[in-house]
Amino acid sequence: MSFYFQNLSEAAFYSLLKKNEYGRKKLLTVKEVCAIYRISRTTLSEYRKSGKVTAIHLWGGKHIRFNEETLAREIEVLTGKTQTQTA
Repeated sequence: MSFYFQNLSEAAFYSLLKKNEYGRKKLLTVKEVCAIYRISRTTLSEYRKSGKVTAIHLWGGKHIRFNEETLAREIEVLTGKTQTQTA
């Protein structure tokens, strides 16, 4: 599942990037996801294209972000490991 925010206002976009109570961003880049979960860009791309993880496409699909909380649940289902176990 993917979400497209082509007509997202600047204020709405920056509200998505606000940090949560732990000081971490709610939306993660591909690079951040790969580093956190120790997976390759190719694997992440395959997960995204097959619908195993939910991606958010910004500016016509050129920029991809992942919701931190949603992704954590999806990766846990896929691998059986929590974020702390993969780090």
